[in-house]
Amino acid sequence: MKTTNRFQAGGTAAIDEVSMTIASYLERQCALHGIRRGRIPSLLGYANSSKALRRYDAFVGGDYHDATMVERLRACPAFSGEEFEQALATSIAEQQRDREERARSDDLRRRAAFVPHILVEHERTRPEHPLFMIALLGIDHFKRIDLPTEVRTEKDIHTFLGQCREHIAGVMQEGTTSQVVRGPFGRPVAFVCRFTYDLSFVFELATGSFTDVRYQAPFRQHAEVSINNKPFPKGLLS
Repeated sequence: MKTTNRFQAGGTAAIDEVSMTIASYLERQCALHGIRRGRIPSLLGYANSSKALRRYDAFVGGDYHDATMVERLRACPAFSGEEFEQALATSIAEQQRDREERARSDDLRRRAAFVPHILVEHERTRPEHPLFMIALLGIDHFKRIDLPTEVRTEKDIHTFLGQCREHIAGVMQEGTTSQVVRGPFGRPVAFVCRFTYDLSFVFELATGSFTDVRYQAPFRQHAEVSINNKPFPKGLLS
């Protein structure tokens, strides 16, 4: 809960606005009206209590865009009203701020860890193989080519691109022994040579030349495996 103060005439402070999250608001309303957890489904018009409580818990936990749950809460006198709308707006705004902060932190982390490498663009954006296998091995197993130290540390762009061209030729000569050539995404069509985090050069196989320059980091695909909504223990793969 957040409280904002303003100053009245004479310099005395007064409470201007109280910002409460939707979780705190609903908890307060249940206590205020003596609503036990088991009564919530019937108050919201649900027949299946277990399913309703799972959905309610998901909403309280951050699924604020569940339009059906929002409408049912708005229709319930114990929960509806201006404070409900304020609490919902506050929670959505805080969630968005948290996402933006995580995105900034992730971006800083990736920039700090960046080393030059090559990403492969294939003829298919969706893999042939089951996603389970791709999630186990990781997208980079099929999409990323790590470069030798002498290439990664090269500071001259033209020299770097020449070395990348040679490396790409070597990868293509490997043929079916390379996962990026025979992997689940089909044949390679282009190689994105990342010189810096924000600067990449695109080598197209069809033309055998560099045809494009990109000035932002590429979108990073990922796949995850979970069992009963829990991340797969990666230690089992080693």
